[in-house]
Amino acid sequence: MTKRLIGLGNDNYQNILLNSGEDIWNDPNDPSTGNGIDDDNNGLIDDWKGWNYANNSNDVRTPNAHGTLVAGIVSAKSNNSIGISGLAGGNNADGVNILPYCIGVNAPIGALIDDAIIDAVDNGARVIQMSLNVPPSSAIDISIQYAIDNNVIVICASGNAGTAVQYPASNNNVISVGGTDQNDLRANFSNFGNNLDIVAPGVGIRSTNLMNTYATQDGTSFAAPQVSAVAALILSVNPNLTAQQVRNIIESTAQKVGGYAYTNTSGRPNGTWDDEMGYGLVDAFAAVQAAMPQPVITGASLVCTSPNQTYTLTNAVGSVTWQVSNNLQIISSSNTNITVSPISVYSGGAGFVKAIMAGTTVQKDVWIGIPSVPSSILGFCCNGKEFGSESIYEFTVRANNQGVNQFNWLVAGGTILEGQGTNTIIVKTAKVTGSNKVYFDVSARVGNSCGWSSYLWRSGYVTSGVGPAIFSVYPNPTDNEVTISVADIQAISETDATNEAISVGEVKIYDFFGSVKKVKKTNSDQKSITINVSDLQKGTYLILINRGTITESHKLIIE
Repeated sequence: MTKRLIGLGNDNYQNILLNSGEDIWNDPNDPSTGNGIDDDNNGLIDDWKGWNYANNSNDVRTPNAHGTLVAGIVSAKSNNSIGISGLAGGNNADGVNILPYCIGVNAPIGALIDDAIIDAVDNGARVIQMSLNVPPSSAIDISIQYAIDNNVIVICASGNAGTAVQYPASNNNVISVGGTDQNDLRANFSNFGNNLDIVAPGVGIRSTNLMNTYATQDGTSFAAPQVSAVAALILSVNPNLTAQQVRNIIESTAQKVGGYAYTNTSGRPNGTWDDEMGYGLVDAFAAVQAAMPQPVITGASLVCTSPNQTYTLTNAVGSVTWQVSNNLQIISSSNTNITVSPISVYSGGAGFVKAIMAGTTVQKDVWIGIPSVPSSILGFCCNGKEFGSESIYEFTVRANNQGVNQFNWLVAGGTILEGQGTNTIIVKTAKVTGSNKVYFDVSARVGNSCGWSSYLWRSGYVTSGVGPAIFSVYPNPTDNEVTISVADIQAISETDATNEAISVGEVKIYDFFGSVKKVKKTNSDQKSITINVSDLQKGTYLILINRGTITESHKLIIE
């Protein structure tokens, strides 16, 4: 928010934000030539180019050059061989638009600032620039909060008294800007302290003046609009950023100049900070680079033989060269698109599509063709395992990142109770009596839109000698440690006359992919064992407890 007096480079574009709700003045340079009607019913008559709250008129021109100097720093047209260049004046093209307000002629009037802020927000401003200070005001605080709630960035000069940051720059919602000299040191007049956020050059700043002239001035008033201009540049390359994201970028990309300490301070989210320099000197280039939307390749994660798949590169930077993995072939390509097909759906596997541009490589990983054979069936670690007669067990097949969306199970020696078509089934084993054994087989395959994998099978036996679970596993789920202990001595004596299962024996923990993550053995008479699992990732695991001739399994969840 600045006081704006004259046009800054009357070229081929308008850098004053025009109120589309008001009629155009008969003479675009004469505020008195409006139609005298409040066309947009906002209480302000003919406010086509801002508003003068001090004089309650639509003429924002005053004999004070302060606002014109500030406005020129932000938006004087660039590369037109006239005068000075504003930081956001456009590269010989349209630059930032300014919505001018006058809230005082010789000094700011605090009682007018809240109205101007609210009007700027309501008129679509993305950045509010204030090079002023006034006594604290709850009305101004409320209006600043209104701006923040509407995703508007508020930037204010810290003040020129060489003391603590003045209001409203001291409001925590405001980006407070101090000034530096030509040696990248804090200018001796620049206010500083805990409320300072960033600094910009504040000594010998050349800008537009009244009567189509130019002037050089010192002050944080002329440092703050440089930061406002950087905010505008950030939004010009990435308008979808929030006000907080813009603030984060400005603060986190600042240069740590001047040899100051920049020590970490609690509550400072965007890096190291110093009470004389804030986060440091604003860096327009680094900030804009950080704000640029990153190139991304979009398209399917699964490639079959038909149809061909097209991938699109968004936010491309310069000329693009495409590469694909050796199991893909390029059908066609342009700077932003590539169409591919697999060499063979059966000789596919993991692949990639890669875009290479100036200093940047973007890759999208894809799966080509049918899924690979599942690597494990959780709940069944190894062939030869024995299962109890008419007992219920749960089996889970690994659902990998290969476009898998179908599951098929086959079971011999038991009946699938539920879960066919999903990655987990519940099985009831066959009834076995005496010393008989029944062959038990669990087989699983997975499918995607290209077809089915081969089956993974695991086999064992169903016997009458495997009774109820003898070991307990607790707590389950867990996030720290798990204890395995003998749960039922009576069950042991009834099930295993040799008492081989009295001790826990050997414990193995397998992950979801069948890899052993933990192994622990106990003494021959040990009834329980505790294992630290805090170093394992969250997920589902299988615990196998060797109790002599038979191995007992439990599912363990780590969260």
